[in-house]
Amino acid sequence: MLLDSMLPSLPCFYHFLQSILLVLLFAFAIAQRSMGGMVHRYTLIEYKSIVLLVERQKILNVVLCLQSQINEVTVFESRKRFASNINPKILRMKTLALPKLSTPGKLDLARAALANNLPALSKLIAAIPGSPDKVNTTKYFATRFLNWFENQDRPNVFSIFGESGNKKLPFYAFSSLPGFDCPGAGACLFGEGNKRDSENFATGWCYSFKGWRYPAAFFRQLQNSVLMRSAAGRLTIQHAFNEIPENKVLRLYVDGDFSGRHNIVYWMELMRSRPDVQVYGYSKSWHAFIALDESGFQWPANYKLNLSSGSKYNSAAWLEKMGKLSCVRGSFIAVPVARKHITSKAYQDKNNAGSKEYRKDVLAALKEAGHEKRFACPGNCGNCLPNGQHACGSDKLDGVTIGIGVHN
Repeated sequence: MLLDSMLPSLPCFYHFLQSILLVLLFAFAIAQRSMGGMVHRYTLIEYKSIVLLVERQKILNVVLCLQSQINEVTVFESRKRFASNINPKILRMKTLALPKLSTPGKLDLARAALANNLPALSKLIAAIPGSPDKVNTTKYFATRFLNWFENQDRPNVFSIFGESGNKKLPFYAFSSLPGFDCPGAGACLFGEGNKRDSENFATGWCYSFKGWRYPAAFFRQLQNSVLMRSAAGRLTIQHAFNEIPENKVLRLYVDGDFSGRHNIVYWMELMRSRPDVQVYGYSKSWHAFIALDESGFQWPANYKLNLSSGSKYNSAAWLEKMGKLSCVRGSFIAVPVARKHITSKAYQDKNNAGSKEYRKDVLAALKEAGHEKRFACPGNCGNCLPNGQHACGSDKLDGVTIGIGVHN
């Protein structure tokens, strides 16, 4: 009799223990983060997801207990009946998702790789949660990168030049790490009015860091930055450049920048060897361009340079000097816009809802800043001008300031 009286409460007791276990798991995750280790820098979002999971499990437990006692069915049957009315996406939340590596964690990985510190890099990658065999995860791409890094005579893990492009950028593209390869970066990297130091690194409005939410993008940039730092690596990039089909367009440094004079010379000579490839890009490394130009360097005719805002050299004197270079098309400036234009993605394509109002606001901001000739970037490089042309690489917009809304 005593045992029979206890049976109705056993399911509740079981689920109570299950809830306690989840709470302890959450507490462990918080304690792990508070350790301050380089590897355990995870975003607040992952912890919020654990909290939501704990609360969801508590509610599920209460319902299951009530059903088991009212309907006099087994806990298993009760759970089955209850789950049949739940959205399948919610049911898949029963397994905790392992935390992803945050931006600070990726910064640590980049520092280790660029310092050629294999032991540190190996330790950081070993500590990334997940299975290296699970495709398209951070652990998967990190492990593949490490295998290549240990022996760079192997084929590259990632394509050096993005070949297929996308709706926004239907051209070939080359990227390296933002920040690490940007000696001319100012407010875009360190924030307005902040010191250019490690504490403020990556605190500005640079959009490239947002792309790191895709692990493949981060490790492709890291791979290319590593390649650019050795003679053998630059030769590998040269071979890949020569394999670009004839009469294609290349956007150079979608992310990252020219790290110095030697870097600029390297790329300009590659362009000179392939006059059929039309190249355009953006840079804040104005000091290196000026130094080269003053030395009598001849710029290739198939290169268009846009002067990117946010440079630490952003002054009237520097702009005047840079404007005299034959390769310079004009300025490309990021201006503040209403948040609604960003959340609605009006800045991504002129066919998107709200794009006309967004571009009107961009033009107004450029006018207020004193730019007489101005053009608002609609976001899609493939359709910003008629006949598939693009403003940033067009002779038609020489001397015109192109503006875009800050979207980070």
